[in-house]
Amino acid sequence: MRLIEFHPLAPYRNLPPRPIRFTIEPEQSQDNACSIRFLVGPNGVGKTNLLRFLADIFLALEENYRGHRGDSPAYSVPYRLIYQLHGETITIRSNGEGRSGVRFTLNGEAREEGDIPARDRILPQTLMVFTSGDPAPWQSLFSPLILPETDPDELDDFDDETLRREEEQVPQLMDADELIRTSQQVVPSDSTPEDELSQRSPRRSYFTRQEQLPFALLAALLHHQAHPENSDSPFIDILADVNVRLISFTLRYLPNVWALYPSQRRLLRRLFDLATITVQEGDEQVWVFDLNEIKPETGQTTLANLSDDPLHEPFQFFQALVEMAQKGIFNGLDMVVNYRPPGRAEDERRTLLTQHLSDGELAFLSRMALIYLLRDDECLFFLDEPETHFNDDWKRNLVDSIERALQQTNSEVILTSHASIVLTDAFSDEIILLTHDGQEPIVPLTFAAEQGEPLRMVFGSERSVGRRAMRRVEAAIASGSAEELERLLQQVGPGYYRFQIVKELQRRVPPDQSA
Repeated sequence: MRLIEFHPLAPYRNLPPRPIRFTIEPEQSQDNACSIRFLVGPNGVGKTNLLRFLADIFLALEENYRGHRGDSPAYSVPYRLIYQLHGETITIRSNGEGRSGVRFTLNGEAREEGDIPARDRILPQTLMVFTSGDPAPWQSLFSPLILPETDPDELDDFDDETLRREEEQVPQLMDADELIRTSQQVVPSDSTPEDELSQRSPRRSYFTRQEQLPFALLAALLHHQAHPENSDSPFIDILADVNVRLISFTLRYLPNVWALYPSQRRLLRRLFDLATITVQEGDEQVWVFDLNEIKPETGQTTLANLSDDPLHEPFQFFQALVEMAQKGIFNGLDMVVNYRPPGRAEDERRTLLTQHLSDGELAFLSRMALIYLLRDDECLFFLDEPETHFNDDWKRNLVDSIERALQQTNSEVILTSHASIVLTDAFSDEIILLTHDGQEPIVPLTFAAEQGEPLRMVFGSERSVGRRAMRRVEAAIASGSAEELERLLQQVGPGYYRFQIVKELQRRVPPDQSA
């Protein structure tokens, strides 16, 4: 998956109608390499709105351009988008009049207006959006589509796969107590777990909210720990920064009458069977899972039993838990980990709940777990300032961790950031620098630069030090006594301003004393 060029042909919010190039020479990109693009610029130039517009296009394609959300630019704003997927070059042109105004060109071959190719040909395997900022605009974008009333004679216009998906996405009501009592009724005898996974045509576009990240961390840790033989696991590098090992976890289950898909019914039953203990607390049931407990029926640990189930493929597991949490079926998740503080020996490990990790540690683990779950080919990620709450060392490691996690996937990451240290990992052709007038054609060299250089060249800062320090040092140089400068010199660290103080002191020494 490679975005090549996007051109909004009319203004959208603060995004001007100018072309934005993501890839200068796409034919030179490495086969199967992960592509990372850094979308940067001052506040207010439209970075987030650019990502929202692009996400809305893929959402509209997933829904076959069958409806219209409020403030949906894919339906109402004309645009041109060029990208590569599965070796094909795809161009979409829209006149801003919905499905009838959308025209595809695939490898130079134009199709009729309104003729939308099959989903597998034009959609990334997964589109995942995460923001550390205000989720409200994204939530409205990903809200359920309200379809217009359709004449039965017009149904032929919709592809069979979409219609089949909608018919099968009618969940069945099941009483929770009945679910727990009657496991043989959960899955028909002639179906397999693989059938359950393929029964629904899953969504491809996701907006992950902060409160869903613990489920991502659970799924990633379970999968990583169940495959210790995988020495190439990208999670090894992630856990080197925050060293934890999952010991147990607890799900809070709220018995009720739920509308459940077949795979959800089977997963609930499977989790109930694997729970080490279940405790009734008021209206809730607490399901506790000790990963090291050996189940007599299988002779395997709970961890091994979880990993053996096809329904526990890590992203499928995460997706199912999130969907059931959104319905209120699960009312909470707690994870107990064995944690080694930085710089401590193995025998100094502690046992604690993940919520007792620091905000930065938990944010780093959870956000990188989300990337780990989507190690699939041809995915597209929009990460809006993912480094928020990270310390500078984790910011320094962010890009390398993403690249390692997604190597050999041919996926693309569009990352916005205001952290200058993140840009020291960016080659100039990976940077999309936006201004209020559009994309800057000339991008400063930031790769392997000192952190202060991107701060000045990209973000327009006067200096790479704080304004308070700059003000006080410059005032002392301008009007302070030599004694004041000597005292200040003892407080100033290495760099430009220390050199300026020394230079000023030398200038003030009379010629006869400097000899």
